[in-house]
Amino acid sequence: MGPEETLLVTCTVEEHPKTSYSLSNTSADVSLEELVRVKHERHRVEQLFEEAKGETGLAHYEVRGWQGWHHHITLALLALWFCLLEKQRLGEKPPR
Repeated sequence: MGPEETLLVTCTVEEHPKTSYSLSNTSADVSLEELVRVKHERHRVEQLFEEAKGETGLAHYEVRGWQGWHHHITLALLALWFCLLEKQRLGEKPPR
């Protein structure tokens, strides 16, 4: 038998509700509100990675080891952060 998991079921409040199911292996002291918040942040994180691939070359790496990979990922994500801050400074709306 494996580690204990929690089933999280969320349902939208619409005329035709959408139900989604997720498994979590968090500890019992994590609140339901925090689980729901983190579940819905997943899509934003995926969107940021796609943006980083297009704008800062996140997917364009040719490294020979973990250290080089970590350096590339770190610099690409820092560049994305800089781009987002500049867009905000110039008054552009950040992507949702």
